Amino acid sequence: MNRVKKSAVRCFDPFLRTLETYKNEVVNYFLDRLTSGFVEGLNNKIKVIKRRCYGLKNIGHLFQHLYLTFVDILCMPTKIIELPKFTPNLLRHKK
Repeated sequence: MNRVKKSAVRCFDPFLRTLETYKNEVVNYFLDRLTSGFVEGLNNKIKVIKRRCYGLKNIGHLFQHLYLTFVDILCMPTKIIELPKFTPNLLRHKK
């Protein structure tokens, strides 16, 4: 960072300011490898459902949509199971 600041290149200044501001958060990511990706995805799903439910007169229907969506997400297995590979035999013909 110091070498870039001392150089004549100015296009990295906004990036360096941002990096300086969030240095602790960036370092914490590399220490623990934790992100807020799940929460961000959850918020995005809620926003999409709210957009799709625009104009509903019954607020209960919005919560029904949210419940049905998140029951599927929360019931997903935590470990991804790898299924055996399947190759169709469409090109083989019995003689």
